[in-house]
Amino acid sequence: MRTLDEIYMEIQHTLDRVVDTLGAVVDNEDRLMDLQQQVEALEHNQQILQQRIQGMEQRMQVAGMLQMRGDMVLIPGGTNEGTDPDFGAYSLTIDSFYMDQYPVTKALWDAIREWALENGYTDLPAGGGKGPDHPVHSVNWYDAVKWCNARSERDGLIPVYGHWIAATPPDYLLYGVYRTGEPTHTDVNQDTSANGYRLPTGTEWEYAARGGLSGRRFPWDDANTVQHTRANYQSRTEEAYDTSSTQGYHEAYWTGGVPYTSPVGSFAPNGYGLYDMAGNVSEWCWNPQGALRQVRSGGWSSYAHWLRCGSVGGSGPSNAHHNRGFRSVCR
Repeated sequence: MRTLDEIYMEIQHTLDRVVDTLGAVVDNEDRLMDLQQQVEALEHNQQILQQRIQGMEQRMQVAGMLQMRGDMVLIPGGTNEGTDPDFGAYSLTIDSFYMDQYPVTKALWDAIREWALENGYTDLPAGGGKGPDHPVHSVNWYDAVKWCNARSERDGLIPVYGHWIAATPPDYLLYGVYRTGEPTHTDVNQDTSANGYRLPTGTEWEYAARGGLSGRRFPWDDANTVQHTRANYQSRTEEAYDTSSTQGYHEAYWTGGVPYTSPVGSFAPNGYGLYDMAGNVSEWCWNPQGALRQVRSGGWSSYAHWLRCGSVGGSGPSNAHHNRGFRSVCR
């Protein structure tokens, strides 16, 4: 028979094992709580990581869209005001927008036109171009507007330009995306809330051409004069601010027959990083001027006075010329 001491010791050992077991359970619970906290922390970090990945994807999409839109630069919104040497006081106020860094090239025109002719645009012309990296020319205002709509649709943006379309019976009219023809019963309309490509307004064009500078005659900041080293144009002595040492057409590009355009980006950009804002080809703008549409910049056959930031010309929207091209903008 066991003694009381032996029984006591056995109970004591049993209690010790129970305590050890309970301690292990408590330790396990602590470890479980630690693990649960770690899991929660991991889940939180995963959410943060997913948010960062989504943000990166969005930035990549934006970057991809900008790349898909071609070489465009942001023109910051604001007011540019000052006194132009030739046109006096001016004040230009715009919202921010993106603008083609170069005039639309023949290569870009061709790429959009090819897509357009397979997607409901029936009459976009081939246009002219001395090379794929030269500006497209000999496209009229209607052509440029339709091309902008095609570029928008190709890139998944909302087209800006619409017009009234005769339906059946002919006394009904429908409003639709402008893709073909030259409307005669009404003008082309623009949806200012759309995010697609469009022609710049005259105010936007001049604001961009001035490149953030105030009161300058030309898009550069170091002189109010122009020479063939700065732009592709037709120099002469009649304008005092035309101080080019070479006269006539630009000797570097006066080859191979008209037009004497130059590859885009052949001259220094302005303060916003825009090329050919003076010379090479004049550029269509949106603005109606009665029966005409506004033209800015001056081209390879233009005299210096058309290259000034404040110069405004006009032409009938059906007129195409080998001295004229365009560039597009978007929101």
